[in-house]
Amino acid sequence: MNDRAIIRPNATLFDKTIADVQVSLTKSLKWLNFAFGNVVKLVERNERGKFVTPSVYFKGNDYLRLEPDDKRGNVCFFYMHDSQDYEGGDSLSGFGDLRGTVSIIFWFDTRKIPGAEYYNVEFVKSEILRALTHELYLPSGDIQVRKIFHDANNVYKEFSIQKTDNQYYVYPYACLRFECDIHCEEGCFSLPVRYGTDKWLRQAGLLECHNLRLF
Repeated sequence: MNDRAIIRPNATLFDKTIADVQVSLTKSLKWLNFAFGNVVKLVERNERGKFVTPSVYFKGNDYLRLEPDDKRGNVCFFYMHDSQDYEGGDSLSGFGDLRGTVSIIFWFDTRKIPGAEYYNVEFVKSEILRALTHELYLPSGDIQVRKIFHDANNVYKEFSIQKTDNQYYVYPYACLRFECDIHCEEGCFSLPVRYGTDKWLRQAGLLECHNLRLF
C-alpha cells in the first residue's frame, strides 16, 4: 500500500484483487495522483434534480465524491457490476472461484502527463493498457481488459455527468473506461504446508491458488 492507492481496510475477495490493482497502477503510472477502490452510487437531490455520484466511503456518515474536478489531479476508481458468478469449490480445497465484471474509470488532465501534450488521449490509453496488461502484478486473482470507452456518457454511464461542468470533459481534460473481467479465489490466504507434500498440491492447483507456503 502507498499514499496514492486508497485501499479499503481488511480488503477480501474482489476488494483484495482491486487493492492489488490499485497499488500496481500507482507504481506503473507515475502521473496517477490517486487510485481509489470500489465506488458506490450515491444519490443526491437538490433544486436541480436527482443526481447519482461515484463515491467512496470515508468515515462516519461521510463519502468522498469522485465526480470530475481538478482538485485531486489525475485519478481512477473501480466500479463493480452486478451480478457475480460463483463456481463451487472442489473436494480437495473446499473453496470456490468468483468471477465478475469491473470497470476502471480514469479522469485526467493531459497537460500533466508527459507525452500526452496536444490532447494525446491515445497515448494515455496506451500507458494504461501497458500498466493493466504487461506490468500488472497480482499476488492473487486476475483481471482481463475487454472493452474501452472514450465518450463521457459511456465512461460515466451509471452516474449523472450533467451534474459536472462540461469543461471537465474537454481539453485539457479527458476520461477513459476500461471494462474488465475480474476473478478472485474464495480461499486466498497463506497456510503453511509441509515440504514434500507440495508436488500433489501443485498438481491439484492448490499451491498457486491459495498462496500455500512450504516449511
